[in-house]
Amino acid sequence: MHKVIGKYAKQPVIAIDTETTGLEWWGRTFRLGGVVLFAPKVGASYTAVGHETLWDVNESLEEVIDSVKELAADDTRVWLMHNRGYDENVLRRYGVEFKGKIVDTMGLMWVINPHERSFALKKLGAKYVDPSAEAEEHKLEAYIRSNKLKRYTQVPIDIMTPYAEQDGRLTYALWEYGMKHLPEDQVHIHDKEQAWIGLLSRMASRGLPVDVDLATEHIDNLLAEAHRTRVDIAKQANMPGFNPGSWQQVLNAAHRLGVTLPSSEADVMAASSLPKEFKLGVLRYRQLVHTVGSYLEPMVEIAHGAHDGRVHTTFRTTTTTGRLAAGNPINLQGLPRAGQDQAWQGDIHSSVRDVVRHPDGSGMQLGFADFAQIDVRIGAHYAQDSFLMDVLQDPDGDIHTQTMNALVAMGVTINRSNTKRLVFGSQYGIGADKFAADVSGLDDAGDYFGISRKQAGEWLYAHRKRFPALVHVLNTAEQVIQQRGYISLFDGRKLALPEGGDPHAAFAWLVQGSGAQVIKTAMLAIDQLLDPARARLILQVHDEVIFEADEDYMEEAGQIVADAMATVWRVCRVPLYVQTEVSAPSWATKRKIGHRSPADKEAWIRFATESSYVL
Repeated sequence: MHKVIGKYAKQPVIAIDTETTGLEWWGRTFRLGGVVLFAPKVGASYTAVGHETLWDVNESLEEVIDSVKELAADDTRVWLMHNRGYDENVLRRYGVEFKGKIVDTMGLMWVINPHERSFALKKLGAKYVDPSAEAEEHKLEAYIRSNKLKRYTQVPIDIMTPYAEQDGRLTYALWEYGMKHLPEDQVHIHDKEQAWIGLLSRMASRGLPVDVDLATEHIDNLLAEAHRTRVDIAKQANMPGFNPGSWQQVLNAAHRLGVTLPSSEADVMAASSLPKEFKLGVLRYRQLVHTVGSYLEPMVEIAHGAHDGRVHTTFRTTTTTGRLAAGNPINLQGLPRAGQDQAWQGDIHSSVRDVVRHPDGSGMQLGFADFAQIDVRIGAHYAQDSFLMDVLQDPDGDIHTQTMNALVAMGVTINRSNTKRLVFGSQYGIGADKFAADVSGLDDAGDYFGISRKQAGEWLYAHRKRFPALVHVLNTAEQVIQQRGYISLFDGRKLALPEGGDPHAAFAWLVQGSGAQVIKTAMLAIDQLLDPARARLILQVHDEVIFEADEDYMEEAGQIVADAMATVWRVCRVPLYVQTEVSAPSWATKRKIGHRSPADKEAWIRFATESSYVL
């Protein structure tokens, strides 16, 4: 074993951190710069393996990795990481797999206080364990700026070492602080969060399959249409060289057409009296360019640059409600889908999810399992409204149509689409102004539709009058969080009211936080139940779980996923229904595979027996 790393062989708890050439650990050109270890009895050690200053400061990469592997093979050792999803995947790239328990101190501190302004290691360190925690970082940043460096691995070892070793000490100190201050009634929440972070780390390493050639074809087609659209609307405005992407040029063109716009935002243009063809053209052009620049081109770039040719994302778990978020370098949760479209978007959105597919002949397929109206079901669980609970018993029941019929019976004139917006808006305490803005846009013919603030207020009033139990639980949640300072989810997790927070949002937090706990727990169960050699989870998009499986295992995998999702919350007052689909052949073109739960008693017994995750 390496002489420096070997001194940690007898330490039961070790903090570990990595210094690298960048944040994109999946990249082909990504390199490890060094490894930091810390344990109280032996102190901190930074071992450089990839610094670009003086090569003789570097230790043998192979020897260092072999030594870390040897330490990681001990299943009794506890490892501490701050942002596990990064450091674990960095070392995973070099073949390191940790057999022992891993504690992510970022996740630990989130359970204690989800309202932290920043979960960065130095920020938390300075706040809780060492007021001077940011000093070394400031020194390092000043050196990098003054010498115009691009990467940490370009920093001399004598400057890098104090900064790197401090990371190890801070991680360990935060763990000690966190475990000391973790409320006893939140220990089970912490344990589940740590398991969740581990699953997300594995999901991030797997990425999403993308057909780069098809994506390039879509890019060419969309840009060609964007060019044609630009030429057409330039003629309409009589402005050669007109750029629909320039807000100032759009305002000038509108003025030429006799319309004064306060801005060139989509909702303002849609509601304006501009000629239909002009505003549709501008909006469609922007959507074409946005789809290419924000989704398709980045996906191609990431896939080309990734060591495995797949598209990776970074998951973030430190949101207030616990809902999963994704980001750098691309938000895979935010890929647009057909069905979200207004008139100027047409089939543009479908081109993005269309490129997410396995290669022909790979023997793999994508699977999708989607909770049906889970936010409404959670709201009904807490409100205990008899109408909602009755309708939601039927797997084929349409809560929005039934609600529309109930409102129409009260003399309200409203369609299903607006009723759906009303159901969700009322549940989250939306106001008339915001609701009126949401219920607006262009129809398929390009004509503007919308409602007044007065109309929005009347609809909201009617809905609240029809569903007093929902109004009661909204008011109760607000009162509870004002009195206690927090509101408890069904599993005991406490959502505290942040300083300056709006108590009116309490029920929204309750519903969203509960939904996050349900899908989180279901995915942990699914991860236990699927055959890891034949299927694996790769993404979660709000209330949808995405997995990939061997073609000959997809049917069985789909049933396992649906059963787990539908039965994980055993005390829910309304059933959770799940629809599963399979790529045919892409995310944009799916077909149902016939699994609709809740599962029968036999499936529930199997789930409860084989999985340690139930609510």
